[in-house]
Amino acid sequence: MFVRSLAIDEADVMLSMGFDEQVSAVLHGRDLPEKDVRQTVLFSATYQEAVLSLAKEVLKDDYVCIQIGQPSGTTDTIK
Repeated sequence: MFVRSLAIDEADVMLSMGFDEQVSAVLHGRDLPEKDVRQTVLFSATYQEAVLSLAKEVLKDDYVCIQIGQPSGTTDTIK
């Protein structure tokens, strides 16, 4: 087993740009252990349906979600 940890950053952007097949190829690669025996972290600015679906596929069933702000919302401090 070569991969023990997997980090996916900007998942929402990759999926919205049409990289679904490439993301799937990485997630189901021959050197990637099952989700129950690896550490996986997923970073996304927004949690649209496609990202939530991806989270269910790649994260352990008892994953922890840390959310700052409102889901799919923006902050009023940006000018």
